[in-house]
Amino acid sequence: MRRVTRATPATRLLRGVSLAILLGSTGYLAVGPIGADARPGAATAPRVMSEPGGAGATRRLDLPALAAWCLEQGLPAPPHVPLAETAVAEGLLGAYDEAARSGTAAAFGRLGRRLASLEARAGAEQAFARAAEQEPDVFAWSYHRGVLAQEDGRPRAAIALLEQAARLDPDYPTTWARLGQLQFDAGDDDRARVSFETYTRLAPADGFGLVGLARLALRADDAVEALRLARQADALRPDDFQTQHTLGTILAARGDTATATVHFERARRLPQGRWFALRDPLVSEIHQLAGSTHGLTREFERLRDGGDLDTLQRLAEQIVARRPDDALMLRNLAEIHRRRGEFAAAHAALDRALAVTPDAPDAHVARSAVALAQADHEAALAAADRALAAAPDHATAWSLRGRALWLLGRTGEGEEAWSRSVALAPEDVPTLTLLAFARESRGAVDEATADYRRALTLDPDNRAAREGLARLSAADR
Repeated sequence: MRRVTRATPATRLLRGVSLAILLGSTGYLAVGPIGADARPGAATAPRVMSEPGGAGATRRLDLPALAAWCLEQGLPAPPHVPLAETAVAEGLLGAYDEAARSGTAAAFGRLGRRLASLEARAGAEQAFARAAEQEPDVFAWSYHRGVLAQEDGRPRAAIALLEQAARLDPDYPTTWARLGQLQFDAGDDDRARVSFETYTRLAPADGFGLVGLARLALRADDAVEALRLARQADALRPDDFQTQHTLGTILAARGDTATATVHFERARRLPQGRWFALRDPLVSEIHQLAGSTHGLTREFERLRDGGDLDTLQRLAEQIVARRPDDALMLRNLAEIHRRRGEFAAAHAALDRALAVTPDAPDAHVARSAVALAQADHEAALAAADRALAAAPDHATAWSLRGRALWLLGRTGEGEEAWSRSVALAPEDVPTLTLLAFARESRGAVDEATADYRRALTLDPDNRAAREGLARLSAADR
């Protein structure tokens, strides 16, 4: 392996960052090669510039120059992070510099973690593979490669790498959680059972393994055993999405739709898609690195309900700048623009989301909501219909379709759409009050009264339902 002992462009980039910090510039400061140790023969030197208004808090990287240098040094290509906070720039460039200078497995491992934190999966995989070439018996290199393969949708590679990691260190619980899920998805129930049982033994305070075993029991048509296992998991982690969703699925299979609905509603309100990250100290270390999109996403989720729109928009824009194919965050960004009344920007964000996932019903639902805010009721109806063509049981799409139809004067069809929505999501109070109002409007007093009362049972502070009951009571005198 070629060792680089002289100064590299990454070294000079780091020096540039440090100089910019010392100067405390509030304008653009271009920093080129510093000192006589600049590498002879280099092309245009990479540059770092401070961003205005931040007292040097962010840095703009010269990605083409850095990419050329990485190619020359035989290192993984840099992530697409043209603008980064100071700590991100220093951490990234320092990791590149160390890998070029020392070439050790530890250096490539640090580079792999840094690249993974910035969503540069291909580069992270290359770095971890370089580390594994030197240290094939180190658990972390196989494990991180397995995680990347799993997240990239390469289940066979993920299983092979994680099985290798489990042989190297059989006592790391999350390896078995990941293997169990992958084997379950592959239909390898016998191996999945072993993996889930192993995880349960290694992490007895967590219900994930029990949930996996419950799903296996349900697949084997043993609903009684599935329910027993799922209830054990619920006693351990009632705030877990998978636990609540699995309980709902089992109860629905047993015909207990009322109780199943309660668990499905609980699941709907819980965070989804972070089954392993919450249970994985090794991956959490990566997520906590400066500049990780996971950290930004966690902050976005924490502030979503009560945060100011400026902060939420800044976080969403930072995330999609690093993950341009993040359709969910693009929809979040569209919702922020909608709430601001920035309808053109909202549609532009949804255009990007639909380019990533053209058939995703949620993007069409978001489009319908934006069109309603614009009072473009025909467009709202068309978008809701596109969502329903992809997902006929999408409760929110039926609700939005009802709003559009009502505002177009097609009140009977609007009421029918709201009725469908409430049947699918019986605890959706806003739609339930709309249905009650529609029934009140056509004189169906008993039905409207029952709907308003049910809405108040679900939400005792609901003003629309309280006022609806008051109108009906006054009219009955």
